[in-house]
Amino acid sequence: MSLRSASTPVLRAATSVRTLANRAHLAVGKRVRRGGGVPGARYGGKPSTEMAHRSESVLESIRTPKPVFNPIKKWRVLRGDLVQVISGPERGKRGRVLEVVRAANRVVVEGVQLVNKYAPQPDSERKKKVRTEAPIYVSRVAVVCPVTDKPTRVSYRFLEDGTKVRVSKAGAVIPRPDILKRRRKERPDDSPKDTAPTVALERTFEDEDGLYDKYAGFKALIDSKA
Repeated sequence: MSLRSASTPVLRAATSVRTLANRAHLAVGKRVRRGGGVPGARYGGKPSTEMAHRSESVLESIRTPKPVFNPIKKWRVLRGDLVQVISGPERGKRGRVLEVVRAANRVVVEGVQLVNKYAPQPDSERKKKVRTEAPIYVSRVAVVCPVTDKPTRVSYRFLEDGTKVRVSKAGAVIPRPDILKRRRKERPDDSPKDTAPTVALERTFEDEDGLYDKYAGFKALIDSKA
């Protein structure tokens, strides 16, 4: 009996076990190598609210590349920065940073690396052509200095008052983009179920220790809201 014929049943058993394991993983929605498309987000987190499958959200399928093994810990390029491409076929182009994909060490720059994607339409069998920006590696872009108007390296320094700022190679302070000061999701307006400020600041206990007299500023705030 040859070694090859003896090992054939063992190989068949291992193959069947591997197949059953793959089916079990697919049943719970996990991604398996060579297991085909699996519904759900590409990595981590939850998919967008408007999508039940990755193919239904073209923008998310393009702008969520695979994560890298060693992501950058200290980022010097922020969302809203004006950057310039310093390498590659689109070298010299400028644009604002639309998205920062930290898990993949990439950024999405406005008007850079445009790709075409065909998205299925719910009311038609024909697919719609969508043209959008694809992520590029952050090492291929550089922040534009606000003083010299040239791409520059960015470092962190502290001002005299202790504020941590970004500084270009020429010594100019690079301010944080204004878009970071705005919330992506606006807070809801006041509703009838919200507690009024006058009710929240109302005194509901006896001040035996004289705390209101001790903290005059807080007392003034309470009296102004009353």
